[in-house]
Amino acid sequence: MEIRFIAPGSLVSNLDFVESIFGNGGDPYLPENDAGLDAAHWTGHTGCVVLAPHLVGIRKKALGLPHAGEATQRQRRDGMCWTDEDEPYNGGRAFKVACRDARA
Repeated sequence: MEIRFIAPGSLVSNLDFVESIFGNGGDPYLPENDAGLDAAHWTGHTGCVVLAPHLVGIRKKALGLPHAGEATQRQRRDGMCWTDEDEPYNGGRAFKVACRDARA
């Protein structure tokens, strides 16, 4: 498994806990630390974690979510639409986004 972490400068010190959990292969540019070159052990899973505290207050409208009047029943049920233009996504709290393609 290969996971990349991207963080703003103010959160870089928080990545120490990641190394304690996942380990640290060292220099990713050395072939022996490149999971993609280890065909015998690589599972094919990759990931990317982006720590972006500036996105916490992003508005649903800015994300491109539909107005409640144009939303599907499921979008309304899941809160994936807005009624007030200033309505923050996830109530302004931290959130996780998972992206998968058709193979997952």
